[in-house]
Amino acid sequence: MNASTIPDQAGSAAAPPRQWDLPELSRLAALHALAQGMPRDATRRILDGIAHADGPAEASWPSRWMQAGSEAGRAGDWSSAVHCFNLGRFPCTSDAQRARSHALCVAAARRWAAEGGAGAPVAVHRPSWRGRRFTLYVRRCLRVADPPLLLVLGGIVSVKEQWLALLGMADRLGVDVALTEFPGVGENELVPGEHAHEMIGIALDVAGARAAPGAFALALSFGGTLALRQAAADPRIKGIATIGAPVRSFFHDSDWFAALPPTTRGTLSHLLAAPAAELQARCAALAVREDELRRIAVPVSYVECRRDEIVQQANAAELMAALARSRWLAIDDVHGAPNRIAVVRSFLVGSIVAGLSPRSPRGRVAGTALRLLGALPGVRYRRRALPRNADPSVRTE
Repeated sequence: MNASTIPDQAGSAAAPPRQWDLPELSRLAALHALAQGMPRDATRRILDGIAHADGPAEASWPSRWMQAGSEAGRAGDWSSAVHCFNLGRFPCTSDAQRARSHALCVAAARRWAAEGGAGAPVAVHRPSWRGRRFTLYVRRCLRVADPPLLLVLGGIVSVKEQWLALLGMADRLGVDVALTEFPGVGENELVPGEHAHEMIGIALDVAGARAAPGAFALALSFGGTLALRQAAADPRIKGIATIGAPVRSFFHDSDWFAALPPTTRGTLSHLLAAPAAELQARCAALAVREDELRRIAVPVSYVECRRDEIVQQANAAELMAALARSRWLAIDDVHGAPNRIAVVRSFLVGSIVAGLSPRSPRGRVAGTALRLLGALPGVRYRRRALPRNADPSVRTE
């Protein structure tokens, strides 16, 4: 990965500057920093120095995070620099300063990879779909001759650089790893809409995924919505793991949609370039259709957060009711379960291993470990699967 392989910040057309709520941003950023593995005290020092949610002032949100990222970069800690620059553009590149922080985030990720952060070369691809481009980072597995693919896709506030650590896990998991972004996020120039899920098919093409050994999608939040829709028609997808993916209720419940946190509404409005009056109607085009739900035959692992402030619990219920094969983990936490990171990571990694090699000794061990998660406080685990004798009834554990 070098200077010629990652283009400068492209993004969608600039939108009018948006005023963000500083207390809410600080609360959300603290959770995202925790999810990235940043020390709590370091995060708190940065947040305590922020006086403005927007603008170029030294005490503004983007400026303080960029300062921290630059300090990490000067110390040669490119991983920490990526985390800081990522939060500097959080929740989206709605203004020039946040766009600058995103460009620095991409550059720091390039430097991290060039210095061997992923343990092997990282290829950068810029495929085109419907006249717009998005970016794909691909790290090949060095241990397995013909590995399956792990495709990683975040939601409306997560750039691909947030998941760089997964590139380094390719050999351990025995998979090729590809990272990309939700339409409109980061370097993804696509516009979210009715056919947005088709970009996943393009990503699988570029990464070289085939029907055998296939691909597994780790697709979080709104990225999970796209993965579910694509899985209904793409036989290369062998399984999906997601956290709080909106399915149908989120998009059609007007009362719930009206009460969404301001940061969520503002980010959706920015990505869709939609005024408040049209936002829900534009978002509805992303919803998983009923016929698509019926066609999803692959196992889906879903993390439901019982205190989710973004995606209501009805989404998990309607998804689980429609699927023949699923794993469901309910956790007493807010959207994304940032306070139960270890449990969520165990569930996601276990689901990937069990999904890619269910009959191998490693896959059986992963399946057992997943069931044990249900014994933890504040956690509930269930599994639904078709019996091996193909009886149409289902069993629930």
